[in-house]
Amino acid sequence: MSENDEIVVGDMKIAENVVVKIVRESATSATGVSQVREIEVLPKEGALAVNLTLSVGYKTIYPDVAAEVQKVVKTDINRMTGVKVDDVNVTVERLDFSKE
Repeated sequence: MSENDEIVVGDMKIAENVVVKIVRESATSATGVSQVREIEVLPKEGALAVNLTLSVGYKTIYPDVAAEVQKVVKTDINRMTGVKVDDVNVTVERLDFSKE
């Protein structure tokens, strides 16, 4: 991804790095998330799909963390850009033992 990459959704163009920053900030605000490791944003028939990989705190309840991340990412992207998010796919890749 370069700074000039754009995501086209309908008639709207958004810089990919802007959407990635929204996703990163939204996901890290969720309880139990210690780090966002990878983010992929894909246009999908008038909406967006987001794939992200996380590190989470040890002893967190992973389905709850994933559900919160899905909710905040969808809400924040829609609120800030007006673009609908159909899918937020969350993968927990690593445990962070320093954060519970």
